[in-house]
Amino acid sequence: EVRQEMEPSKESYFIVVAEVAEVRALSSIDSVIVARLPKGTLTKIEYVDRNSGMLTSPTYGWISFATSDGAEILQPVKQEQKSTQRPKSRKMSLREVAEELGKGLAIR
Repeated sequence: EVRQEMEPSKESYFIVVAEVAEVRALSSIDSVIVARLPKGTLTKIEYVDRNSGMLTSPTYGWISFATSDGAEILQPVKQEQKSTQRPKSRKMSLREVAEELGKGLAIR
């Protein structure tokens, strides 16, 4: 038996495009399902082994890129799409920081 080495994923972020994507404990299709991800879930894949990717976010496990009949389960996320998936942070003024800190203090 020839063992094929896993390769690092070139596109590390993928989005679930199927209605539901099953995450398995191992890359084998016979492996136990450990999670189900709904459509639109942003995922991070570290390694690829044939048609499966090793998932490291939002959970750990293995996920298929397509079904056995060729229907897509995951699509790569472009850099601009990835940046819109994250919530935007904003800087607070010193006054706002003081007000937030003051809410937790009980003055007697």
